[in-house]
Amino acid sequence: MPTGTYLLMNKVRVEEECGEVLFYNLDTTELICKHKLAEGENGIVAIAQVPKKGLKTMQMEDSFADDELYKQYMASVKTTMPRYINKQNLALKKAAKYYSREEMRLAFKHCIKNNNCNIAEFMPFLIYKFGRDKAKQFLPAVTIYNYQVRAEQIAEEETAGA
Repeated sequence: MPTGTYLLMNKVRVEEECGEVLFYNLDTTELICKHKLAEGENGIVAIAQVPKKGLKTMQMEDSFADDELYKQYMASVKTTMPRYINKQNLALKKAAKYYSREEMRLAFKHCIKNNNCNIAEFMPFLIYKFGRDKAKQFLPAVTIYNYQVRAEQIAEEETAGA
């Protein structure tokens, strides 16, 4: 499955139909994406450099339409990794179900301050600041474990900077 079209935390079901590969979320059975089968040996399926705006991106933009920190965060994502805008917004939308707007804003601010606007910095900051309990509600244990490593580094950086 092409990088940038799914979250690592999702399990997928793959089907081949009429010359296309179909990827479904295993839990929800939602169609994630489909691609024409790659031709030749070791064929690679590629996606457009900047994908169309996804539903979660539009929902996040609506939810945070008046928030300058969100706009700055996403401007950085668009500049540094435009291909992952939808993936970032999907992860942010999931986090927004469990974290308050102010908690999310603190994470946006942290990422902007450290010039590292991506979900791999955003989520560890939330785990550092607010603990693992909320994250456990929507992230797999292995993802939390990986984010915890960065969360501990953030804690050390915050302590050293204080």
